[in-house]
Amino acid sequence: MPVSTAVFGAWNNPNLILYHGTLDMHVPLIRHRVNRAAGRGRTDFGRGFYTTTVLGQACQWARMQALRRSPRLPPARPAVVSFRVSRDDLAKLQAVWFVRATRRAHDFWSLVAYCHGPGAAHGRAVNSGWYDVAIGPVAASWRRRVAIPNSDQVSFHTRAGEKLLKKSIDTAIVLDGGKWRSFP
Repeated sequence: MPVSTAVFGAWNNPNLILYHGTLDMHVPLIRHRVNRAAGRGRTDFGRGFYTTTVLGQACQWARMQALRRSPRLPPARPAVVSFRVSRDDLAKLQAVWFVRATRRAHDFWSLVAYCHGPGAAHGRAVNSGWYDVAIGPVAASWRRRVAIPNSDQVSFHTRAGEKLLKKSIDTAIVLDGGKWRSFP
């Protein structure tokens, strides 16, 4: 039986909303310039600027960063920056996509292991070795091939990816007094 557009609405190629969990002190810097090099290496898809389509995941990541912060440093509040990305513009980037992270998804786990190891880029012969964007599940334990359920990551690794995000910055929220509020 065909699915009615009355139930879901007509598809009109809407923007993709991406979220980045961070600390309030970093929001002005991100608004000024998305910097892929500020990310740490040896992550699932290598050094880059990581986002997710799952708001709760970004909020949790922001909270974890605040908790991990040294007590010797000034306190910082969890914050989330959102990006409203044109799907057409995203499609112009060189991308690698992974849909599943089952134990048998050898291509996904191979790239993740490579990026967690000494691999400095994605191992490509073009584009300085990088994909502009890498999209897929989040590894809970890459050595055991276990992914975090109901999570995803969309990471940007090149200047082209930075430029797309810079023009797509939408809003920011901060955890203030136990409630998420708009960030000025």
